[in-house]
Amino acid sequence: MMKCRLLNGQDEIDVVIISEDGTILNQDLFPNEAIAFERLDYTLKSNPKFQAAYPNAMLIRIDSNRGIKESEAGRFYLRYQYDKGITEFWGHHARSAYVDCDQGLVGIPG
Repeated sequence: MMKCRLLNGQDEIDVVIISEDGTILNQDLFPNEAIAFERLDYTLKSNPKFQAAYPNAMLIRIDSNRGIKESEAGRFYLRYQYDKGITEFWGHHARSAYVDCDQGLVGIPG
C-alpha cells in the first residue's frame, strides 16, 4: 500500500492500485485518477446529507480499480473515518454529480 497527499490538503492517504487482473500494483495514481479522487471527495464533503450522516469525515484510503471502466460504479473507492466509525463510497464518472448515501455511491461529471 502506498501513501499520497491529494490537493485537498489532507494528511497522507493510503492508496491501493488494483490492476485489470486484480493484483495490487506498486504504482502511484495517474494524474487523472488523482483529479477524480479530489473531485469525488469534494462532491461528498460538500453534500449536506453526507455532512449530516458522517460528521467530521476524513478520507483515509482510496483504491483505484483499473479493471473497471471509469463510468462504472466501483471504479474509485473512498473510505472515510468519521465521529462514529468508518464509511465507504464507490465513485465513478457520471452524467452529472450526485451522492447516494444509502447505497454508498458518488458520481462526478466526466
